[in-house]
Amino acid sequence: MVSVSGTEPDYSVGRWIGMLHHRAMAFFAERMAPYGLPHPALPLLRRLLREPAPSQDELSRFAARDKANVSRVLDRLEAEGYVTRSADPDDSRVNRVHLTDRGRELEPVVGACFRDWNELLTQGFTETERGAALALLRRMAENCGPVQCADAGRDQCSGAC
Repeated sequence: MVSVSGTEPDYSVGRWIGMLHHRAMAFFAERMAPYGLPHPALPLLRRLLREPAPSQDELSRFAARDKANVSRVLDRLEAEGYVTRSADPDDSRVNRVHLTDRGRELEPVVGACFRDWNELLTQGFTETERGAALALLRRMAENCGPVQCADAGRDQCSGAC
């Protein structure tokens, strides 16, 4: 077994995670280019397809992005006709985000993008290896702070997310 405490770059977990992050951003950017959308729009679109009318703050927490970044992405999505925003009827300080019909048309594209990336990452893995990899990555993320569930928007996932 190889120790990960060595000083060589090949033993740095962070290096490999960073490399995957950069490759993912390039993959997602290429997939979203035909729609004129930046890659940071993908997790927001995915959430909007799963949950109707989340608030901008909820989207920000879900995407683990600051509010200004999410607001800029939503500005772009709104300008392209993929979303609309409206004040929450119960609290005018809260902006709700809604997919338009044009935004809903992106569902197969968004789904395929994430599915294809996951398939690429786990190419040649057994189901057991896929589960182990996911469990280890989740533990690493939890070591850094609360992990938000993709489906429920709550902290500290059970295995159901």
